[in-house]
Amino acid sequence: MRSQSRVLSRAFLGVVAAVSFGAAGLHAVAADKPLIKLRYQQAFAPSAADMGLYTAAAKGYFKDEGIEVDIRRSQDASNAVFMVGAGEADIGASYPPDILLAADKGLSVLGIWAKFQVNPLGIVSLTDGANIGSAKDLAGKKIGLTPLPIDQLLFDFVLEKGGLTRKQLDIVNPGFNGGQMVGERKLDGASGVPWYEVAGLRTAGMNPKLLQYRDMGGLDFPFMAIIANGQYAKANAETLKGFLRALRKGEDYAKQHPAEGMDALLKAAPALDRKRQEATLAAVGPLREGPGTVSHGLGYLDMAQLQQLADFLYERKVLKTKVDAANVFTNRYR
Repeated sequence: MRSQSRVLSRAFLGVVAAVSFGAAGLHAVAADKPLIKLRYQQAFAPSAADMGLYTAAAKGYFKDEGIEVDIRRSQDASNAVFMVGAGEADIGASYPPDILLAADKGLSVLGIWAKFQVNPLGIVSLTDGANIGSAKDLAGKKIGLTPLPIDQLLFDFVLEKGGLTRKQLDIVNPGFNGGQMVGERKLDGASGVPWYEVAGLRTAGMNPKLLQYRDMGGLDFPFMAIIANGQYAKANAETLKGFLRALRKGEDYAKQHPAEGMDALLKAAPALDRKRQEATLAAVGPLREGPGTVSHGLGYLDMAQLQQLADFLYERKVLKTKVDAANVFTNRYR
C-alpha cells in the first residue's frame, strides 16, 4: 500500500508540475504578445480632470488589458472630435454637443463613456467685481465667450430667459483665456468651469463665482465624454471594453489614493502646478458621479439627457437632421 501510495503521489505531483508549467507557459505567451496600441486624443491639456487616465497608465492597468495607450495632448478643445472622426486618433474626449454636430456632418464618432455627469459650464465673475448672480446681472457687462457651439447656444438661451439680447451686452471672444482676463479685470465675466477658470482664479488668491447655465434654466447633460471612431469601435469592441475597464480601475484607485494619483499626473505632466491641480481635483471630483452612476457605475451616459440635447440643437438649427442619440452614444462598451 505504501509503495502504491508513493507511486500515486509521484504521479499526482507530476500532473501538478505539468499543469503549473503549462500555466507558466501560457502566461509567458500572453506576456510576450505585442500590446495593442491605442491613440487617445485629449480634448485639452492634462489636468486633474484626467487623473484617472494617468493613474491607470502608471499602475499598468492598460497593459494588464494588453493595451498601450498613446495619450496625445491638445490646446484646442474642439479638435479632438474631428481627429477621432477622421481616424487620426482611435479614441479621445470631447463635448456631447460637438459629438452630435460631428455625427450630423457625417463623421464616424461614438460616445462611449461620460467623464462628467453634469454640465457645469457657466459664467465666472469675481465677487468683488461684477459678481454676476443671475441672467439679469449680465446686462451692460463685458463678457467673454469661448467659440464652443454649446457655450454660445446656452448663453443665448439663458439670455432669452432673462429677457435680454446680445445687444445689451459687450460680448467678445477671448478664446480659452477668459478666466485669466476676468482675473486681470479686463472682462466682467467669462465662460468658465469649476476645474479650470474657477480653480485658477481661486489659486491666484481671488474669490470667483460661477453662475452655471443649468441653474439659469439651461440644459443639463454629461459635459465631457470619451469617444471612439465608429469603424474602430465595430472592429475592436474588446479593446475598447478593456480600455474602459482599466480606466475605471484608474479612476477608483485615484479616488482612494489622491496623493498617488496626483503624483502619476505630475510625473506625466511635470509643468503642472500641484496646488492648482489639487484645487482642480476638489472641483472636478464630485462631477464624475450622479444618480446614474449609483445604479450603473462610473462612465454612465444618460441617454434621455443626450436625446434632449440633440433635440435642443435641432430646434436651434445647429443640427441639420433630427438625430437619434442612441446612434451616437452607447453604454454597451462599459
